[in-house]
Amino acid sequence: MDDDLIWNGAVARYYNSLVNEIQESLAETALHINLTNSLKEAVINAQIHQEMHIKDMRLTEQSLDIYKALSWITWFMAVDSLNGGEELLKIVVRAGINELNETLLLEEFCNESIPYRSRDLMESYLLNEVYGLSNHGIALNGLFMAFHSVRETLNNFK
Repeated sequence: MDDDLIWNGAVARYYNSLVNEIQESLAETALHINLTNSLKEAVINAQIHQEMHIKDMRLTEQSLDIYKALSWITWFMAVDSLNGGEELLKIVVRAGINELNETLLLEEFCNESIPYRSRDLMESYLLNEVYGLSNHGIALNGLFMAFHSVRETLNNFK
């Protein structure tokens, strides 16, 4: 499948998920960030981070893995939404993790979802990291590795 198509679909689903959940959860609360601009900035930051990652790690990757992209976008969105309040931050993180899970389910060899309990734990760890509790958290690369490992494991058993 075309990398751009995968990228655009995943980012669009993430954005729609954010908008839907915010409308349900924060209908009466003024948003402190502009989601569209925040998402654009997160995508740009993920692309910049990818360029630095390739250079620093001396990799030969030619495109950004969708799981890296979504993990890094989720991280940059979370950091950007930190001043928008705890509920918004949780929505941003949960939507990113759920989109990573949905992307995993789109893989031809995957028909199992990551359990809610595991996704809740990932959310908790990512929030801890955003709040500066790095001894109890995972950041952008830890989130990527969680989904990358599941994907690779499932792919090996197809």
